[in-house]
Amino acid sequence: MDTKRKLSGVYIKFVLILLVGLSVFQLYTAGMGAFTPAKQRAIHLTFILASIFLLYAPSKKMKAFNPKLTDILLFLLSIFCCLYAVVGIDTVAIRGGEYIFFDYIIGGIIILLVLEATRRAVGTSLTILGI
Repeated sequence: MDTKRKLSGVYIKFVLILLVGLSVFQLYTAGMGAFTPAKQRAIHLTFILASIFLLYAPSKKMKAFNPKLTDILLFLLSIFCCLYAVVGIDTVAIRGGEYIFFDYIIGGIIILLVLEATRRAVGTSLTILGI
């Protein structure tokens, strides 16, 4: 499934900065180990989901050079949900490991975002295995 976009203009520069930022983050945390594992995984997921929604089109038929509005909304939703997980992990620890309803909602949205990103980048076969 070849749905990778050929980005142009500001999008290609933004994705380049995003992926270089991911590389720098991984190298920094590999050497310094500054974050807890849960925070590091959530930040990593933020970078990956955000870049997939910008780099891959929803289907071959909808393949375009630049992301559409739905792709940008999924990009923003993935950033919000994953950063909520980064910030919210401390509040979960303060509550003694007890989750609130909103935590479950965010967790469900993150699962759906991961499945959609998997479908776009790899294909439906791995997405079905993930379900």
